[in-house]
Amino acid sequence: MSKFLFNILLLVFVVAAPANAQTFLVYGSGEPADRMVVYAGLLVRDRTPMDALFGPERIMQIEIDLIFEAPDKPEWVEMTLQFACEPEASTVPVGKNKKRPDKSVIRDVPDRFQIVSGSEYTRTRTYNEIAPEGWAPVTSEMMAQVRKVACNHIGIYNAIKAATRNGQPDQAQFRSSLSHFGLQDILYVGDDTSGFALSDLTWTNLWADGKRPELKGTGRQLTEAEIAENEKKYAAIEAQMADIASQASAYAQPQIDELDTQAAFAEQAGKVRGNRKVSKIESSAIQVWQGKREYDVALAMGPAGVSDMDGLRFLTYTTEFQRPAQTIVVGPEGETAQAGGEYARCDVRFILAYDRKGIPRVADVTMKLYQDDPAWGNHTCDDAIKTPVN
Repeated sequence: MSKFLFNILLLVFVVAAPANAQTFLVYGSGEPADRMVVYAGLLVRDRTPMDALFGPERIMQIEIDLIFEAPDKPEWVEMTLQFACEPEASTVPVGKNKKRPDKSVIRDVPDRFQIVSGSEYTRTRTYNEIAPEGWAPVTSEMMAQVRKVACNHIGIYNAIKAATRNGQPDQAQFRSSLSHFGLQDILYVGDDTSGFALSDLTWTNLWADGKRPELKGTGRQLTEAEIAENEKKYAAIEAQMADIASQASAYAQPQIDELDTQAAFAEQAGKVRGNRKVSKIESSAIQVWQGKREYDVALAMGPAGVSDMDGLRFLTYTTEFQRPAQTIVVGPEGETAQAGGEYARCDVRFILAYDRKGIPRVADVTMKLYQDDPAWGNHTCDDAIKTPVN
């Protein structure tokens, strides 16, 4: 959409404070008498299949409205679309004291979308259903812009919230904060609304210089049987969506809870380690083992020496190596000497702290090498620790 058009919009649109669902003007094109604009609602839904929740992409569903000026086109079109997004796109923070990415978070997922459903309202006051279409590449500028909105909806919501003062959003601040997403030209126009209202809004504020095509006909009233059938379909869809939501929660929630617990535990583990100087091998062990449970340690390492002190739990493992001493003849007269007999030991200690649920988890790993010959046994600790069993 042109900069000139948006400057006009800033003058003519008067909007209220953002609610839970907002509508944004995201795209516009065409010359007078054949113009088109696109609105997108910010009530974006995650439609990623349950078996792909932790995969390389998320499927985000968004609803859009297209308003047309030309008399040979529909008054408006409503569509439900799905786009492939990077997982990070659902969680990118935007707001005060938040570090923004250098470029859009949707950069690494193939640009593709599909039409889930839709309908058009014609100039003769009738509705025509739009058939679903399978996955296809995003090739148009319009779809690319809508995809950015779908994939960055949380960032947009946070941006409009941060830009609102005394019940009125600062459009310039809002749009500026979204420049890193390539969305600096979108405009917040108010609460989520219908195609009828958006069409009136467009003609009143954008196309006041044009002639609005007359709507002809009266449209057909649905029969009682059709109304009952539609209500039955809606009830079935609601029940299906509730079942899908329940399944998704049962599948993903335990994993999400575990990730949340480990994230909270990371700060606690840092306090346990304090300013202790960590060796290279200890650092590697901590990266692998931090947040793991006592059960995980026992499964990989076997039985341990266990002790408790000051609210911490200690699991100790010892690995020993010894080369037997041998008497060898070293001279022509039968002189002998001792060879071998070197000894090395590595003590590995897992230090566990209790998480917010009272479960002991690994917060630190210490490794201490004992050797009677500095030239022998230097790699004893390398073999003393194992990795967790997946």
